[in-house]
Amino acid sequence: MIKGKSKTPIPYRICDHIYIEQVDNHVIYINLSNVTNFVLPYDAHERILTGNLEGGDGLGQYLYLTIEMLIAQNYIEPDLEKIQLGKTFIYIPGSKWRPDKRIDKNDLKDILTREYLTPIFNLENAGEKYDFNKYEFLCARNSLRVTMQTYGIKSPLLWMNAGLFIYDDDFKTTGKINTSFARSMVDTGSIPILGEKKVGLDWNIIDAHLEKQLPVLVDVDVYHMPYKDNPHYHNRHGAHSIILVEKRDKDYLVLDWYHPGYFYGEITTEELEAARTSENEKQNSDIFSGYPILAYYQLIYLDRFPLNLEIARYIKSNLLKSVKCMIEPTGVLSLFNNSLSNIPGWLKMPNAQEYTNAIESFFLFDLELKFLIIYYEEMFKFNFCSHLKPNLLQNKTKEIRSSIDKLRYKLILAKRKNKAIEPEIWVDLLTQINISLGEYCEVILKNRN
Repeated sequence: MIKGKSKTPIPYRICDHIYIEQVDNHVIYINLSNVTNFVLPYDAHERILTGNLEGGDGLGQYLYLTIEMLIAQNYIEPDLEKIQLGKTFIYIPGSKWRPDKRIDKNDLKDILTREYLTPIFNLENAGEKYDFNKYEFLCARNSLRVTMQTYGIKSPLLWMNAGLFIYDDDFKTTGKINTSFARSMVDTGSIPILGEKKVGLDWNIIDAHLEKQLPVLVDVDVYHMPYKDNPHYHNRHGAHSIILVEKRDKDYLVLDWYHPGYFYGEITTEELEAARTSENEKQNSDIFSGYPILAYYQLIYLDRFPLNLEIARYIKSNLLKSVKCMIEPTGVLSLFNNSLSNIPGWLKMPNAQEYTNAIESFFLFDLELKFLIIYYEEMFKFNFCSHLKPNLLQNKTKEIRSSIDKLRYKLILAKRKNKAIEPEIWVDLLTQINISLGEYCEVILKNRN
């Protein structure tokens, strides 16, 4: 028989989905009809009896813990042999009922949420301090990764958007490529855990969210963050992303799992407000300075993480969407093909703004490739979607990145020496990139089934 409270923190809150319709006559009736696409699996009865949580379809979270909680709170001793299951409901008859413990359905939901399924922050889940180069300049995605991980979600990287979602932004005329670097970090249609990015201090909204034990992603200027020390604090500007974990009187508990500090501690409201409203003055050639922070923030709803979404299906969907984007008329393959057949006029003018635009665009392109390499490392490490050949895809991504880095270096050198890149070098590097991109797409399309 199932006994006691679960020892493993479950990073989900289900009170918005589970409806306890009846708590009398020694019967608990639970209605699951509002759970999106939730259908009890054929072996549900056997799994409840044995306490089997495998399968990833949410049965353990929605049903098993409900029964477990009832037992632990001494409300009922269920007669497990007589449990009745329907497609969207469960009857739990009791062989023993505690009249002095009678509660109504709202109280039961409250206990279920408060005691069992509220997201639990655990810094030990954040993982080891990584090599700085691994997530350098990827602070927002790293913040979301660490947040999901500290709240118990496994393999968080694989639940995030990854791929070459690159578009032509009139590269021929302006030197700009739309790398979608600031796009949503997750597919909010499938994984609705990340709120809309908003502008404003909105402390009342943020505090109310933190009160629910749910974190908030905020943008700051490192110049105003006291724990950053040298070379940043009161010395160097730059946009950065951190996580607010908790409100403590006039201070906020902050998680900034990023080189070199890996900070987890308190910062005052005044310091945080200065960092969130900074003008973020231009700092030499730093691409993350020179624009105001504008107090951007995003509420993170870990309680909305879908329990019945298969990670393999999500990975495959993500990669196929990326390939579709690449082969569109405005996608990255067309971009480089057009630049091969019609060399941009600004390539002859190394002092032009277009050179600077191209250097910055290829820098952000490089970051997309860098994250994608880490993504494939994770796939290979946990043996997800091995049929998609993550090792081969990672190698192809490294080939693309190597060519992009060479091209960016040539642009930097040309600008520094005021000497235009020779058209032959331009064509040669773009040809290499095009070939690698095509082979990358071919691997995914060939192995998608």
